[in-house]
Amino acid sequence: MNYTFGQNTPGKPQQKTLSFGTYPVMTLVAARAKRDEAKGMLAEGRDPAVEKVVAAKAKTVEVENTFRVVADRWVELNSGWSLES
Repeated sequence: MNYTFGQNTPGKPQQKTLSFGTYPVMTLVAARAKRDEAKGMLAEGRDPAVEKVVAAKAKTVEVENTFRVVADRWVELNSGWSLES
């Protein structure tokens, strides 16, 4: 079962659907809280779907930066290695 929220955009005939998660991973209370948050964004003139994509991209960049830092540090620590024993 998916928790979804549909929204109509003025001037566009199609309804946009935003998915919050699946049962039982997300509770009904948490899904309702996410729905209320999305309604608040719409009231402020922001698009919750766009905000969700931007947040996901920011998280991906954050993970990439973390991996890059760890990988660079590993290379520095192991730079003295050689093929000869």
